[in-house]
Amino acid sequence: MICFLFIFLGNIVFPQLVHSIPNGGLIFLPIYFFTLIGAYKYGLTVGLLTAVFSPLLNSWIFGMPPVGMLSIIITKSVLLAIGAAYVASKSQKVSLVGLLLAILFYQLTGLMFEWFYTGSLILAYQDLRMKTFSEIMQRFADIRFDENFDLIVAIANGGIVPAGIINQKMNTEIEILHINFRDDLQQPKYSTPQLLKPIDFEYLGKKILLVDDRIKTGSTIDVAKKLLEGAQLIKTFAVNGNADYALYNESCFRFPWII
Repeated sequence: MICFLFIFLGNIVFPQLVHSIPNGGLIFLPIYFFTLIGAYKYGLTVGLLTAVFSPLLNSWIFGMPPVGMLSIIITKSVLLAIGAAYVASKSQKVSLVGLLLAILFYQLTGLMFEWFYTGSLILAYQDLRMKTFSEIMQRFADIRFDENFDLIVAIANGGIVPAGIINQKMNTEIEILHINFRDDLQQPKYSTPQLLKPIDFEYLGKKILLVDDRIKTGSTIDVAKKLLEGAQLIKTFAVNGNADYALYNESCFRFPWII
């Protein structure tokens, strides 16, 4: 009965309640909450059942988490269950210190697994550094542009969401520049950034705001600028990176609109 209640509540009720709160999923991570409590309070079996079935049922019924993330989430949930059950067996009581130790174990081992799985320590580390949507939106609201741009050019795919948000602020036409350099794991896919589709919009003589989500080496932006030669002015924007306009310029973090 206890197993059923933890699996049912952990799978269906609690995550949906949390996700009804703005940014609730990012802040409270409900997919892990019942795994932690179940394993710590009721033992490894309850924790493992919750760790496995919670993400599976949520993905099947609600589409979240995405199928592509299930292997990472289930593995990290299992690690959390093992850590919580072990700490509880040693402490023989519920304590804040014990819960914190279990979370620390899960974070460190989960980071190592995701590093091994993705082949990128930077990408794995992003899971520990995710800013909320409301936090980023406040930065969008606060930023001021000195120029009156004729055109916003979004570098696909990363620049599309930021460009759409800027469009709400500036009410300026958006076009898309289809350039690709990195894969979904942020590893170089080509030796140099590649133009995937011909430019099909007018840019000559226009003032352009060139938008991407992340600018690391600047190689994609440099290619984009060369492709748009003939524009009167090109300024760059990045959610995170070194640009004329940037919301942040710090180590990589996961964007809240990435699923």
